[in-house]
Amino acid sequence: MRRITCCFPIKIHRRQPPSPPSTITLSSYEYSSLAVGIISDLKEEGCDTLLVKLQKDANRKIGMGVGVRDRGILITTVVPGSVAAEKLKVGDRILAVNGRPILDQRSVVKSVKASGQRLYLQIARPHKVHK
Repeated sequence: MRRITCCFPIKIHRRQPPSPPSTITLSSYEYSSLAVGIISDLKEEGCDTLLVKLQKDANRKIGMGVGVRDRGILITTVVPGSVAAEKLKVGDRILAVNGRPILDQRSVVKSVKASGQRLYLQIARPHKVHK
């Protein structure tokens, strides 16, 4: 008697949990309440909040690096002579890009690349900025 063995490929589908969104949508009331709370917390930490407008130039890069630190998404490098060097400092914390709250580093990069000629950054700047 012959034994016949059949092999069938088995695909295992593992469900991955959905990725959290990189941006969130809030009503103007929710955003205002959130913004007031954040600004109050930042003032207690010794930070000023600023709205910085950068005019993008086709001939120059923005010239800033961002990174995740224990205090949030920070400006980690500023290239001398760049658009960013005119208004940003190493240590500035990015709170929002073009009015949208930032949740992670990827959303900062994506929002900056997608912005038009003008880029608005809501930042928190410590009273003592280390260069």
